[in-house]
Amino acid sequence: MVNEKHLILVWCHPPSDGIGIFIVLKRHLSRLSNNGWDISIIAPDYSFNDIELENSWNIIKLPFRKWWWPPYRKSNKMLLKMRLFCFYLHCRNKLKINKKTCILTSIPSNNILYPLFANFLSYIHKKPLFTFLFDQMELYEKREKNIDQSKNFIIKILNSSKVVWTVSENLKQIYKDDNNEKNIKILYPIPHGGIGQFKSWNDSFSVNPKIIYSGYVYESQVKHLEDVSNALKRVNGTLEIITNITSESLKRLIDLQDNVKHNNYFNSNEDSLNYLYNNASLILVIHPLNLDNEPWLNTSFPSKLIEYSHLGFPIIIISRDDTSLGVWAKENSWKAHLTNKNYKEMEKLFESLTKKTEWEDMSKDSVRLAKSLFNPNNIHNQFQSDIEAAFKN
Repeated sequence: MVNEKHLILVWCHPPSDGIGIFIVLKRHLSRLSNNGWDISIIAPDYSFNDIELENSWNIIKLPFRKWWWPPYRKSNKMLLKMRLFCFYLHCRNKLKINKKTCILTSIPSNNILYPLFANFLSYIHKKPLFTFLFDQMELYEKREKNIDQSKNFIIKILNSSKVVWTVSENLKQIYKDDNNEKNIKILYPIPHGGIGQFKSWNDSFSVNPKIIYSGYVYESQVKHLEDVSNALKRVNGTLEIITNITSESLKRLIDLQDNVKHNNYFNSNEDSLNYLYNNASLILVIHPLNLDNEPWLNTSFPSKLIEYSHLGFPIIIISRDDTSLGVWAKENSWKAHLTNKNYKEMEKLFESLTKKTEWEDMSKDSVRLAKSLFNPNNIHNQFQSDIEAAFKN
């Protein structure tokens, strides 16, 4: 390695195309690399299959076990420490630590072991740890005992971090304490940045509007999609759902509603953005009004909203008004927002968006934020400046 500044990512998966934190990590690390940083990636060996990374990056593949390693149990402190030490012995000669090395990890992770290893490396080498916090990972656990254990691990990592980047004030409040309050900052997921131009009004939007929803569909969202399709019938509109069909209720909706179309995921983020730009008239983002089955959505923020703002369409948001997304929509005067208080006005909203003046007015909300709060250059500059500030202290 020839560059002085060096970032080591330790996570359960290398950066990659796709959704959420996978592509966020790739975009930030690619920009750092272009700005002269050395990049190292530590992740499970099996996770690198079919993943293309830059040739200049230092890749360290961790085996999950070797026959002479002691067994691993997350709930057993001694076995956990031994596994972290085994990981360290495996990769210590490949780390290439220097004076300006820092360590990056992320929560959620489908295995807390890797963020804990990031924390271990930070402690051993006295290097600053930086952490992305996108969701309440502990809420994915089904047993109360596991929820408490996961949250304790998360707080341990956050308290050791120089900076924690989270996506909402609500999420910040969940984990805030005297040890980390000053270190937790809001940093929105970095988007691709659109396709180089914003969508303009087309007269077809007034006679055959098409709303596109793209992404995973939770069971609690299916009823909202059905309501959207019914409301669209009043304006001769179509709902297109881009997703993998994972439930019978979603399959039934697609089969029975004649104005609902289905499409599979695209091969790349760029292909998806181009398709939306050329085929949609409106874009839909849904956080269910009932969050009993997906409580983590109460504090999360949809990266797709940031991504799609760069296309220039009006984006219709469905969410409770007291969630992170709902509070954000209110603070940013988002006009196309259906909540638990005005949900019955869906037909009225769709009808208004068949009019050019209304469509263009709501489109301005997307364009305004794409150029400011959701600008990828601004987001990355904050990310990089936060890291570089650690070297100055």
